Amino acid sequence: MKRLRAIALAALAATSWGCAPKATPGLAARASDAGLTGVLLAPERPFVTSTLSARLGHEVQAPAGTRWEWRRNGAPVAGVDEPTLAAGQFRRGDRIQACAVLPDGRRAESAEVTIENSPPHLTRVHVINASGALEATVEALDPDGDATSVSYQWYRNGQPVAGANAARYSASAASFGDKVAVEVVARDGQAESAPLRADPAALDNRAPMFSSTPANPTADAPVYRYQVAASDADGDALTYALVSGPAGMTVSPSGALEWPLPPAADRKGEYRVVLQASDGKGGDVTQEFTLRLGMPKRAN
Repeated sequence: MKRLRAIALAALAATSWGCAPKATPGLAARASDAGLTGVLLAPERPFVTSTLSARLGHEVQAPAGTRWEWRRNGAPVAGVDEPTLAAGQFRRGDRIQACAVLPDGRRAESAEVTIENSPPHLTRVHVINASGALEATVEALDPDGDATSVSYQWYRNGQPVAGANAARYSASAASFGDKVAVEVVARDGQAESAPLRADPAALDNRAPMFSSTPANPTADAPVYRYQVAASDADGDALTYALVSGPAGMTVSPSGALEWPLPPAADRKGEYRVVLQASDGKGGDVTQEFTLRLGMPKRAN
């Protein structure tokens, strides 16, 4: 008896949703004298951001008073009796079905549609100068809440750079004035976003760096000489200049420093020197040091 009762209840529950066409004699409101057709859902491939809409097939106009029912994964969606189901009522993988209940009691149902995976969406890509490199900053959203990964392709003066597929692009691979951009694609493991390329960034000029170190002068030498040297990461030609130093000291543009040493009576022990290396593009660097000059040995 309990088994028969359970079967009867299950049958009743099924017929409460059943959308098989059914006519009720005596009611005038009908969808079409030609017969009731099925329900069509749009879009055919919905995502979590989609709004689903239902309509009767074959361009049949639903009469006033038509009530709509929606089901998600076989269960009724409460509180919705309109021909639209807004985003937020379903998630990826959900099965959605709609049913039209006409005033005359007839019903028509749609086929189930499955909410598909939504590809991630890139909202922002920007390139910044950071510690001798260009760095891409990326903002991506995934409507399904999936974790995303990002791939990179750098471009130099409009051309792809082979092997440049990381978030950072070394400044040593470009020159001052080059236009460098990055194109990124976001992936969620199932789908990928449309590519998005950042606006080109101009590589900042890098200042030179001194590579030579001065030695102290020999007390008995008539002239102190020091060949100044510096390097430039951009490969720019460098010139050198004396910013400050003792009387008589000179530095040629090529970095040859000369200083006729003063007589013993005029020596004061320590001399402060400041040199400058310039790349001609606004990149300057200074080298500061102190020379210690002793007294010459007395002749026997």
